[in-house]
Amino acid sequence: MLVVLLFALLCLPLGFLTFRSIQADYRYAKQANLEMDQDFIDTLKTYRIASHEIVTETVRPASDAKHPCEVYRIFFDDKGHYYLYLYNSGHPGILKQLSQERALLAARTKGQVKA
Repeated sequence: MLVVLLFALLCLPLGFLTFRSIQADYRYAKQANLEMDQDFIDTLKTYRIASHEIVTETVRPASDAKHPCEVYRIFFDDKGHYYLYLYNSGHPGILKQLSQERALLAARTKGQVKA
């Protein structure tokens, strides 16, 4: 009985600390994903892009502080201009205008160079 009580007293703080760690990772991931979405909206406003259609995208949502979110997105606006948008947690997104040929090539290869 005493062994069970000692075991419970030792494991209870470990369980609590594990729970708090998981909770902190969840909060970080949620905040990072909100920042990712807000940065894209702000970037579109900065460049006065009213509407857009995504051609291709790769989004890796944040899972914790060690794995930040990343976005690779190719889209075109209502004027027919193509853009590449890159985002990495903690840094402002990068928007680069592309020609239609480059945008469609990048969409086919998902931005990876094949030798």
